[in-house]
Amino acid sequence: MDETLALVAPIVAIVLIVILCRSSLVGAVLVLAMAVAKAWFIELPSIELGIMLYLTDAVALLIALAALVRITARQSLRVPPVGLIFTALLMLSFLIGLAEFGKSAGVDFRVMFAFIVGVFYFASFDTDSELVVRLGRVWIMAACVLMLIAWFVWITDAAGLAMARKWIDADPTGVKFRVLNSNTTYVIGVGSVVLLHLLMSGQMEGRWWPVLLALSGTVLVLQHRSVWVATFLSAVLVVLLVQRGRAKIILFLGVAVLLTVAVVPFISHRLSAVSESVSAQAERATDMTKGTSGGRMRAWEILLKDWDKLGLGRQLIGKPFGSSYGGLHNAPHNCYLQVMYRTGYVGLLAMLAMYGSTLIRLLKRRHATEKGGAGVETLLLALIVGQLAYFIPYAFTPEQGLLMGIAFAYVGRKPFQQSAAMSQFADSLGMSLAPTAQATSHTEVH
Repeated sequence: MDETLALVAPIVAIVLIVILCRSSLVGAVLVLAMAVAKAWFIELPSIELGIMLYLTDAVALLIALAALVRITARQSLRVPPVGLIFTALLMLSFLIGLAEFGKSAGVDFRVMFAFIVGVFYFASFDTDSELVVRLGRVWIMAACVLMLIAWFVWITDAAGLAMARKWIDADPTGVKFRVLNSNTTYVIGVGSVVLLHLLMSGQMEGRWWPVLLALSGTVLVLQHRSVWVATFLSAVLVVLLVQRGRAKIILFLGVAVLLTVAVVPFISHRLSAVSESVSAQAERATDMTKGTSGGRMRAWEILLKDWDKLGLGRQLIGKPFGSSYGGLHNAPHNCYLQVMYRTGYVGLLAMLAMYGSTLIRLLKRRHATEKGGAGVETLLLALIVGQLAYFIPYAFTPEQGLLMGIAFAYVGRKPFQQSAAMSQFADSLGMSLAPTAQATSHTEVH
């Protein structure tokens, strides 16, 4: 069996790398399939190779190899310079940690590695608005599958079936109905925001509105308060910035409210447990001294106290992966503090500049497009802002690398509208850029 696996595995890996090199849609399906697999199986298969190598790690390695092949063969690197600086500092911190602490550095670095390779892989493709929409539809499908998993667990638990305990016991907080973790729930949240934008911009049929309501309701019942905030922030930006369809969504929300008011009296006895649990989490969300929020705040204080003890040189470049996070037993529940601790002030500033420059370029493209808010620039802008909010209590995930890579690829394209200065310069040389502009206008899909 081991010999057969040793022969088949390299062939399968090569075939997958070739397919990944040809289609970013396949890459998106693979990344999101891992999120679905983790939600269903809780614990994925692994192999002991000095360090536990999980299926998600194998997928990250395949995507990394595909990204390397594409970037080398096509010279299609659209990651901005600050992104390259950030990546270089991460790799330096990992290599130093690997030399000093061994495999613990790999355990500490694995999730950031999956995020970074996702960024480079998806940024290597020629991504226009049509491809962004197609990738968004893939994300919506994954969100729907995750939603069905949550519903399945709730139904089996309500029916008294023991099989539901696998998901319930996996959550250490003991919050009722929280059967998926925060990362998985945020995949559903992002899917609901993507669907909202596509509906408001007229790129999805009206029959998908009930699906949006179901996705949003599932995120609410799963009760990850930070996911609520990140999802709501992105959704609000979409509603405020999209010009078309605003009346439709107001009408839809009005009808939804009326239906809720009409139906709730008939099913209130069945929803009482859900409403009480959700209300309790909403109340705790405003109290930063108790529960998980209070615990995170105290952990951040411990980390910052340890950080103040370090010298300026160490604060500039950070402590390597594998070293302890101050007095904490695990990584801090804050992406910004984790990045600062591992790459120093330089790495944190590079990360913030990477996100900030991308948001600015998306805003510029949004103002330059004919469709304005209805274009995918608004969607990417809203998702990245939500991602920045999500990073306050949580860290990088492979799925977030997918989003950031798509944003890099989209804003990294050549401008589809030539500036007046460029036109004057071309005219002065007796050249006409009209054919190029005309050809570009045909290829750009808003």
